[in-house]
Parts: sequence; C-alpha cells; structure tokens
Amino acid sequence: MRRIKFSQMSIDVFTKLEEIVIGAYKGSDLDMFYFDTPRRNELMRKVTEFLPKGALILDAGCAPGFTSLALKLLGFTVFSLDIEPEPYKEILERYGCKVIKADLERGCIPLPTESMDGVIFTEVLEHLNPYYISSTMCELNRVLKTGGILIPQHAKHREYWEKS
Repeated sequence: MRRIKFSQMSIDVFTKLEEIVIGAYKGSDLDMFYFDTPRRNELMRKVTEFLPKGALILDAGCAPGFTSLALKLLGFTVFSLDIEPEPYKEILERYGCKVIKADLERGCIPLPTESMDGVIFTEVLEHLNPYYISSTMCELNRVLKTGGILIPQHAKHREYWEKS
C-alpha cells in the first residue's frame, strides 16, 4: 500500500474543510469526503506547485464541491461548474466560489476564451458519453490560458497533467 504524505498546509486546509463539510453535508457526501482525501491531497499539491495563489481555476464537474472549497481555502479564485450545482450552490457561494451551471457534453462553458489559469477535471471523464469527449476537451482547452495547467484525474486516482 502506498503511503500518503500530508504537508502542514494540507493538514490545515483539510481541517478547515472538514469543519465546513461536517456542518453542511450529509450522508454519502460525507463518506465521499473522507474516501477522496488522499486523491484531493495529491491534487492540491500539484495545483499549489504549478499555480500561484489568486490564480483563476475552473473546477469542471465540481459536485459535490469539496475540491472547489479546498482550492478556495488555498487562496485561489474558483469557478465551480456542474450540470446540477443546485444542491451545493449555497455552500460554494458562501465560501466565495463562483458557481456555473453548464452541461459539459452539450454546450459551451460560459467563460471567455483563455480566461482560466488552471482547469481541474476530476472524476468526470469516465462519466461522459464517449461521443462528447473530444468536444468537451476542446471546450476546456478553449477557456484555458496559453501556458495554463489542465489537471484531469480519473476514478482510479491516477493523475495526469500537462501544460497547454
């Protein structure tokens, strides 16, 4: 089994995030929060390594919003996009995330071209209809600034990233 190392920054963010989550979420969302902690820790490490505080980040397919909240706690400007953000919209907006309702498969992301420093795309790709993957990735690339960072993750908790 792989041992996960947590930095002090990660511990501080996850302690605050846990307080938020326990107060605002219920049931299976709470289970998911604890299950995804190692993956989220690795993601936060990559984001803070490649992007400065204050960078504009799109969390595409953000439900239930844990990653968006963690990024916000780390000092990023976060745009939380989901096809059904309503269950999480209030909590995300309370902590300063900008919530966007959009269908990644069938529409344009309502953000300007080359407006995001980073795009986080966690555990979404495997839920898309294969017919729409190409157009979805093109749309994510459209909103990503030249030189920006795309960090997709899939359900097996392996991370892939590259600079555009």
